[in-house]
Amino acid sequence: MSLADGSYGPDKIQGWLERLKSVYNRGLSDGYYLGKKQGAWSITPHNQARLEKVFVGEVRHYYPKAGVMQLQLIAHPLSVGDEILITGHTTGLCKDTVRELRSEDDRVLERAKHPGLVTLPIQTKVRVGDKVYIFRDRQHKK
Repeated sequence: MSLADGSYGPDKIQGWLERLKSVYNRGLSDGYYLGKKQGAWSITPHNQARLEKVFVGEVRHYYPKAGVMQLQLIAHPLSVGDEILITGHTTGLCKDTVRELRSEDDRVLERAKHPGLVTLPIQTKVRVGDKVYIFRDRQHKK
């Protein structure tokens, strides 16, 4: 597509390479091309992605008129600004950013601890039982 519309170039390539860094992979190799002998299928046995997906909790309720979900925090805290990934059999996969968090007693929060119950606006219809994850930099794992 980029070749056809004339937008292919170094900037476009750099953007694609950055996006690839968010995907689980074991690094890149030339394979058997260029006469190189390969002793293994990849350069390194470890994941090279710069982001990791971390389980946060489950959707407990969705309020369609308000576009708000109630989320049971089970395994990880959640903060305003976090990028979230929601998955479910019917919902599929959707991404959003936490723009606002509210406690059970309707207090506005910057960060919600787990375990706990919070509500937040969401741009996509979600369903009870959907799993919610955040993305975090792999460097913060330790």
